[in-house]
Order: sequence, then C-alpha cells, then structure tokens
Amino acid sequence: MSILRQISIATLGALALGVAGASAGRLPQVELTGFPISPPQMSVTRSGEVDAFDSAPHPVNGYFCESAEYAMAFATAFAADADEEFAKNVVGKIAKREVCGRYVGVASIEQQDTITERGFVYRLTKLRFVEDNKVAWLAERVIDVQDQLHDL
Repeated sequence: MSILRQISIATLGALALGVAGASAGRLPQVELTGFPISPPQMSVTRSGEVDAFDSAPHPVNGYFCESAEYAMAFATAFAADADEEFAKNVVGKIAKREVCGRYVGVASIEQQDTITERGFVYRLTKLRFVEDNKVAWLAERVIDVQDQLHDL
C-alpha cells in the first residue's frame, strides 16, 4: 500500500476516531514518514496484527516503552493530563529505572492488540527498530467505554 494511501486512510480514520478519542484524553504525538500523527492514526495506517516479515519499515518519532506493561502505565499517566516527559518519569519511578523514552528511527509493526482495562479500550503496538533490532511498545487510550455507554 502506498504511503499516500496510508496517509489518506489515516486522515479518514482520524475523523472516525476523533469522536471516540476526544473523550479518551490527549494522545501522544508520533511521526510516520515525517508527518505528525496520533497513535490511533498510526494504528489505522497499519491496523491488525502484522507479520514482521510482511511489514514494511517506516520512520517513527515518539514515546515508546520497553515492555507492554510499561507502555500501558505510560498511556494511563499520559491520559491523566500528564505531559509525555512527566508520564515517562512516573513509569520510571515505578520501574526504578528509565524504561520509556523518545525513540526516533525506522521501525516495523510486529503486533497490535486491543485491550480493555478498567473501563478503557487501549491499542497496544509492538514495534521493532531496523537500526538495532530492539523492540519498543506503544499503548494509547482509544476510548472510554463508560463515557460511551453514558452517552447512549
């Protein structure tokens, strides 16, 4: 799929996810192919579980963590109106070391899952960086289920 088509899909997805994401709090900023997009937009461009061998690497620039658990803690702290640096420090205090940070490089999506936890839906993404073969995780709060049920 061409990058232009992915960006078009991301734009449409952003509009669709905008209503759901608005109640979920702020989203960390990530860059894909040099354009700033939110993680849900990134997920729309590469949605579903992706085989690492079939997934074309793309430039990324954002906050990622070294495990799924730390990524979930980061997303929770960030959604509670903390900025990215503060959320990184919160998770670092929990882990007693720095486990999240800004990563800039080229990465492939290896796995994506949707997780429901404490009334929120999260999208959890596992990436592998081309430069050093390291794995990083990104979690974003996509929707507040209780808010959506309340609106019905």
